[in-house]
Amino acid sequence: MSFSASNGPQLASLSGTGVSSSGGGGGTSRAVAQVQNNIDTSGTAFTSFSVPITTQPGDLLVAFVRESSNGTDNFTVTDSAGQMWTPTTSGYNNESDTGPRTGMFYVANSTAVTSVTVNYTTAGGVIKPGIMVMEISGAASSGVLDGSVNHGTPSDTTTSTSGSLTTTNANDILIFATDTSGNESGWTAASGYAIPNNKLAIGASGSNVRMAMQVAVVSSVQANTTTGMSYANSNWNGNIFAAFK
Repeated sequence: MSFSASNGPQLASLSGTGVSSSGGGGGTSRAVAQVQNNIDTSGTAFTSFSVPITTQPGDLLVAFVRESSNGTDNFTVTDSAGQMWTPTTSGYNNESDTGPRTGMFYVANSTAVTSVTVNYTTAGGVIKPGIMVMEISGAASSGVLDGSVNHGTPSDTTTSTSGSLTTTNANDILIFATDTSGNESGWTAASGYAIPNNKLAIGASGSNVRMAMQVAVVSSVQANTTTGMSYANSNWNGNIFAAFK
């Protein structure tokens, strides 16, 4: 599957997970320092759910979060340093009226943390919670979000396609995060994008059985750009496409 855009991403600089970061956000070279994820598909209910991640001070942290119980759960994200995370402007995204429900959150110029936690509001908790966190070096220390859009397909398919995203900054990192309603056995990034450490596993991987994140670093302003990701098993999907300075 190929994806076209009116101003497609030009990959300028991208490092895989596990590459060390010196911190001190605000530089000109944006790169993925690491990605960590956690998910539970057992059916046990959780009121909160965490992922361990040890980060450098000054970096941008971006979290993609899911749950399968409640299409109105306004969950929030915090971390071991007590920072409250900001949701992207496009807000929560539902695959159906009852879920799964996803959201993307971020904190710029972050304090060093050792874990990130999503807190759910549903009484008794939610099932199939998941959280994936990217640490990005070289991002702006403030005013970092440069736009976001939500999209998805509420029917069985093997392709998750974004909405159209327009940016104002030439040197953004674009993050496309998608979720599926059922378990997956493989994910494939769009041309010009990469899923960091694409291992389909809990831990240091940009993909697990229900979630995946792909990134591209661009060198020009984007006008109505789109992207997508393909996956192995036919399921519903929801996605969030965001740009960070």
